[in-house]
Amino acid sequence: MIELVYYDESSPTGLRWAVDRSRGVRAGDFAGSLGADGYWRVSLMGKYYKAHRVVMALHGKMELSSKMVIDHINRNKRDNRLDNLRVVTQHQNSLNLPEYSTNTTGCKGVYKVPSGKWQASIRINKSTKHLGIFDTIFDAACARKSAEASHYLI
Repeated sequence: MIELVYYDESSPTGLRWAVDRSRGVRAGDFAGSLGADGYWRVSLMGKYYKAHRVVMALHGKMELSSKMVIDHINRNKRDNRLDNLRVVTQHQNSLNLPEYSTNTTGCKGVYKVPSGKWQASIRINKSTKHLGIFDTIFDAACARKSAEASHYLI
């Protein structure tokens, strides 16, 4: 079924039809449509798949039926370029969420404490690890980014 499409990053969905389809859709036309959730999707053999999952399956990165999650690195759910996608766990995917709208520092896990200094922390395996209190926001942000790199390998 996957041989019905091929990867082409110039296509809006990242996919093009390899064969003629019904209702005037020809080989080479872009495959898929935009779903209500904002993700590109494509119908293969009567079943809908998210286009980014098909892209990864075409490149041997995962099976279509896999429970793994595909993360859009740049957080743009319509960008299905291969270099923007990675196979991750649900937990790893949640780490790529944008900052909360209430974040005033511009860096996840960094906040000002009553002393006027900056505290950095990170959640690892459902527990919070405090990284320290720093004189500058820059130092706190560096500690947070360093912890992300060593714990999450992102």
